[in-house]
Amino acid sequence: MGAALVGLLGWRSGVTLRDSLAWLLSWPLTQWGLMLQPELLHYGGLSGVLHGGAAIAAWRLSQQTDARQRWVGRLLGAGLVLKCLSEAPWQGALQRVEGFDFALAPLAHSSGVLSAGLMLLLLNLPSVLSSLFASSHDRPPRAS
Repeated sequence: MGAALVGLLGWRSGVTLRDSLAWLLSWPLTQWGLMLQPELLHYGGLSGVLHGGAAIAAWRLSQQTDARQRWVGRLLGAGLVLKCLSEAPWQGALQRVEGFDFALAPLAHSSGVLSAGLMLLLLNLPSVLSSLFASSHDRPPRAS
């Protein structure tokens, strides 16, 4: 169900091929991030990767021309960050949640969001740098 929802979110947010590539490349990084907690001996799940996909969709929405879509993207991104912080992954590898028949590995969620952000940055760095460089040369000189 979560994968279907993230897929729908990505489709509705206008995720590009480059965004999808960032998500694909963040997948192994998400799993590697779990190695920061060696006491986590086994992990099975896609929640970290799905959090990364939601982060990419939030970023894409925040880049849209429509102000409402930008706000949705910003709020979704802020919600993801707050959720990851509230899960306090630094407090242990596993956390029991009432009503769940399995333990959560909250670092997976944080690792997914951070890995997706890193891949987005790396894949978009050339265009960001070129636009910054171009915009600094397009400005008129300052009057003294």
